[in-house]
Amino acid sequence: MRDIGFDFYWTDVHAQDLLARGFEYDPSIGQIDLLTCFETFEHLVNPLPEIEKMLHISREILLLTILLPSPLPSTGKWNYFGLSHGQHVSFYTKHTLEFIARRYGLNFYTDGESIHLFTSKTFRKNLLTKLSAASSGKRFERIRRRMKSRTSEDSLMMAELRSREAGETGTHH
Repeated sequence: MRDIGFDFYWTDVHAQDLLARGFEYDPSIGQIDLLTCFETFEHLVNPLPEIEKMLHISREILLLTILLPSPLPSTGKWNYFGLSHGQHVSFYTKHTLEFIARRYGLNFYTDGESIHLFTSKTFRKNLLTKLSAASSGKRFERIRRRMKSRTSEDSLMMAELRSREAGETGTHH
């Protein structure tokens, strides 16, 4: 996202930052415009307390998780259960996500499949369906061309960070 031009930061209490050093979210940044959660919600053992932590960072949460099909498939018939790795521990229906939004006084929008938004704002009901279609088409390319990539300035900042760290440890590359 930074390569495209968005001012993105990351945080993950379960993973070490290997690729985005220097762009960790810090609470001193304050509230941010939008929190994105890709491949996150299905890993939450206790979703509500985790969502409350997220809402301290932003009242706008865009998440990707596949909705639980109806009727419920058997464990061997739906690969999203992730039986081979056992890391998917929470699953959601549209009704569940609507409940979560109401609990926190937020609006809920979905494409009906995998893209969902908790927000304090009001949009047209088909917003995510249109965004989903746009992300794979010419609209996305037009948006991307209008943005200014952060790649050059980010790489300079990361090189400076590595240089400082090397100086602190007495090692040189």
